[in-house]
Amino acid sequence: MTILFASLDVLDGLIVAKCQKRLRHRKWLKFLRKFDCEKPE
Repeated sequence: MTILFASLDVLDGLIVAKCQKRLRHRKWLKFLRKFDCEKPE
């Protein structure tokens, strides 16, 4: 099973996505931090 984490910023059209083999809360938090770092202020 593969899990897709994805986020879309509707104002900028920025899409951030990551595939993971398992759903784990630590990986979800890591993805959110990655999105936060990639999004320009």
